[in-house]
Amino acid sequence: MGNLLLDLRYSIRLLRRAPGFAAVAILTLALGLGANIAIFSIASPMLLQPLPFPHSERMVEVVHYYHGAMQNGLKADEAIQIDHLQQVFSADAIVDVASNANLYAHGVPVKVNAMRVSHGFFGVYDVAPALGRAFNAADDVPGTGRTAVLSNALWRSEFGARPNVVGETFQVDGAPYTVIGVMPAGFSDLEEGPGGFQATSLWTAMQPTVASLEELGPNLDLLGRLRPRLSMAQAQSAMDVMKADYNRSHPKSRMTWGVRSFHEAVVGDSSSALWLLLAAVGMVLLIACANIANLLLSRSTGRAREMAIRAAVGASQARVARQLLTESLVLSFLGAAGGALFAWVAIPWLHHITPETFALPITAGWNAWTLAFIIGLALFTGVVFGFAPALHARKLDLQAHLKESAAAAAAPGAGRVRGSLIVAEVALAFVLLAAAGMFIASLMKLDAVQPGFQTAGVMTAQTALTGAWQASDAATTRFTGSVLDRLRATPGVVAAASITGLPLLRAMNYSVEVTGNPDSGNYSIEWRAVSPGFFDTLRIPMAAGRDFNAGDSAAAPKVAIVSQGFARQFWPRRSPLGNTAFLPDPVPGGKEGTMYQIVGVASDIRENGLDQAPPLTFYVPQAQTSDAINALVNHWFPIGFVVRGEAAALAPALRAAFAATDSTQPVFNVGPLDAIRHASLGQTRFLGALIGGFAGLALALAAIGIYGVLAYSVAARTREIGIRIALGANRRQLVSQFTNSGLRLAALGLALGLAGALALHRLLGSFLYGVQPTDARVLTLCAAALLLVAYLAALQPAWRATRIDPLAALRGE
Repeated sequence: MGNLLLDLRYSIRLLRRAPGFAAVAILTLALGLGANIAIFSIASPMLLQPLPFPHSERMVEVVHYYHGAMQNGLKADEAIQIDHLQQVFSADAIVDVASNANLYAHGVPVKVNAMRVSHGFFGVYDVAPALGRAFNAADDVPGTGRTAVLSNALWRSEFGARPNVVGETFQVDGAPYTVIGVMPAGFSDLEEGPGGFQATSLWTAMQPTVASLEELGPNLDLLGRLRPRLSMAQAQSAMDVMKADYNRSHPKSRMTWGVRSFHEAVVGDSSSALWLLLAAVGMVLLIACANIANLLLSRSTGRAREMAIRAAVGASQARVARQLLTESLVLSFLGAAGGALFAWVAIPWLHHITPETFALPITAGWNAWTLAFIIGLALFTGVVFGFAPALHARKLDLQAHLKESAAAAAAPGAGRVRGSLIVAEVALAFVLLAAAGMFIASLMKLDAVQPGFQTAGVMTAQTALTGAWQASDAATTRFTGSVLDRLRATPGVVAAASITGLPLLRAMNYSVEVTGNPDSGNYSIEWRAVSPGFFDTLRIPMAAGRDFNAGDSAAAPKVAIVSQGFARQFWPRRSPLGNTAFLPDPVPGGKEGTMYQIVGVASDIRENGLDQAPPLTFYVPQAQTSDAINALVNHWFPIGFVVRGEAAALAPALRAAFAATDSTQPVFNVGPLDAIRHASLGQTRFLGALIGGFAGLALALAAIGIYGVLAYSVAARTREIGIRIALGANRRQLVSQFTNSGLRLAALGLALGLAGALALHRLLGSFLYGVQPTDARVLTLCAAALLLVAYLAALQPAWRATRIDPLAALRGE
């Protein structure tokens, strides 16, 4: 311990004597370590840590599986049968994750994210309310009073944080509910709704019956908490037995019931992007380590005589190496302290720029995991960049360095080690640069994609219809018609229409049975109910037939418009006009429904996102939607409005039209359609920006490394260069010699980096649009940029070599 303290004090004294070296090294490490700490703080809660609930490893979800892949949730009779008969869960709950609800706590309508759950829900999470109680079996008895549990945030915002709130009554979607509990601050159920993850504000008792839930289709979640000492495999076996029993009364049910970890359900598709960011930021740290290793190698070469003297007076090679490794660790921990400060500033900014489509349901924060990561990373980093100098110290020639001056050459091979480190830096930098180039190219491709409709000059709004407005299609049509009549009468409004959901946002997939095509029911069809004027408002061309008009009322013959893709799929060699298709109502058997005649073909649009191919779409007039489908779609999705006109008039006109139609119906997501288009590219922009930033940092570090190696080479060869200049060496040749040395290192690194970039195919493929990870043009541009940076980094040391005064060089020697 005494020797360790001596080594620490000596290391700190050395750093104080070389403030320039210390500042550069610590700053380099702070950037590399800070970026890693920031990304780890975001990724770790999702990828590595257990969910923030007691014994969260026992939390599972039961879903449909088909041929080994998860398909969707459960139907009403499936969920209820599992809930009633299962023996593997200590608590379980049926969950309806539809999130749109209108709350009336004090006369003002507020849109909240609500969730219907059966009584075991909070037992699955094993979290008790902070006030009142959780749901119990009595709350789920059909016909009893409706009960609700509030989130802590909703309790504070809408109920004034009143401690006596339990027992109060309020309205949700026009129905009375009684508050029975308030959850603790910070609790989130981590359930993903139709629009992605959104923090739930309100939980209501489901009172589940097959009749009340069957119209929702296979969209129910079933959560469970495994009994102690029961494995996932045992739970799956129990589900298989229950499913076999279910199949005896439902012989057409082909999907299995699969049990998966709730952690897996929460992380979902985010894991690939998070691992990509961790890999990218890890490369930056390795480059920083290589740079510091080069700095320490150069510094230890200058201290060769000191090390030789220490060895001569009795210090073993291991003792000298330990001193150098201690110095590396001191540097590393100082860099980690700076990196932690950098991450503390960066994490809120990262959360701010994270797009909603990539929102993480678990908040990053400083905890024991982060602290352990910082300490472990500092130790790892110190050993990594301290290894080369420590190894170099073991190879010192004692007699040679005692006889020669401090400028005596380094141990054999030290130059090769420095060069190898630079090659590795350049290779890693090129991999990051290539990845950033692919994302930039992908984003440019996406920006150039035409969605098939005009977004400029269009304002949007949404509302979640409740109560009488969703009781029937006629009521919904009256609401949309009233809002649209007021909008169209507003000065500055050119056109207005309603639509299920909104363009570029998720809407309802449904089964459509095309007459004469028995396989059509197996296709997933994008279903949209629209008002007359929708295609004109968004400037969607009609490829054939006619648009909807005011005559397409509930009493008129039922008509539909299909997309060009739909027409090509089901009528590849003839016109679809005059043909028919059947939409079954969402009830068991599907024999009731509506037959529609195709009267038009609309141009394809990318309504699910610019990076998604246009779906097969089936449009029906809002006035001709069946009551059953209308109830289903209003349950899952808000109804949207699109308005074209003068920008200044649109937002006030939308709010005024809603207020005049029904002031108790909240309006939300009021904004330009261009903003939705921009948000649809959020994940690509986010990943591209971060990886681009990492690539820029890596390129700068590689350039600094090349500069440092060549600058050291010039300094070490000052006498040789001076003699060559005195003998008449051409200064241009000297410049070429050193710049070529830098370019050779860069070229070797480029060759290795190219192999690494070509291996990115599997990692990047799912994140890119219109660009292959092996795109030759992108790789060529990245290679050219890297070589240019390497040349510029080598130019200054090369130019310095030509300015050496031969007399001064010889006199100094």
